[in-house]
Amino acid sequence: MALYKPSKKTPAEEEAEEKHAPQAAGQVPRRVPQRGTWEPEEATVTLLSQRPEGSHAAGDDLLILTNSFVKASSSGAASSAGAIQELCLALRHGGHDAAEVACSAGAVEASVSLLKSSSSSSSALLPETMEVLWLLIDDYDSCQRLIRSGGHNSLLRLVREHGPKDALVSTAAFRLMAETLYSEANGSELWMESFDPQLLIEALEWAVNYEPPP
Repeated sequence: MALYKPSKKTPAEEEAEEKHAPQAAGQVPRRVPQRGTWEPEEATVTLLSQRPEGSHAAGDDLLILTNSFVKASSSGAASSAGAIQELCLALRHGGHDAAEVACSAGAVEASVSLLKSSSSSSSALLPETMEVLWLLIDDYDSCQRLIRSGGHNSLLRLVREHGPKDALVSTAAFRLMAETLYSEANGSELWMESFDPQLLIEALEWAVNYEPPP
């Protein structure tokens, strides 16, 4: 089978092609739409709860949200309810990157502060506050923030106080500690004084005897 060889162009054809080449190069094919000049729009901040399902909070939005949470936490749990819910939602959607931004803005310390200042009137917010911590703490550095803030001692205290009668608090606290206790140093105060193995036995009894509300 003979190989295909393109026919050689005549000098006149080559000259005509070179003459029209610059004009053709400057043309845009009709099938390619012309785009207008891009103009940046004014940046807006929208809370995640106001965005479509599945969208991710931008870094600026999350910083504003975390700062609001930190500020509200200094006024007590009652003032933090809305901020806790918004931050929980943002962290669920944002993953590790969102947790990094919130941690750097002091969300771990603010959450532990809420746990320390909790009272019987604000106990309903404990599970959500613990969930915020559970979503925030996903590496060594964030875990150390919890430890330096005395988070484990606060969690153990709350389990002793609320655990026998509040399964949500117990579940949230033990889920969090299951991810963080390994980072406590062997000779730390937690292991030497605060942690009581009897608490685990009691927790098993709570789980066995637990009856969900009708």
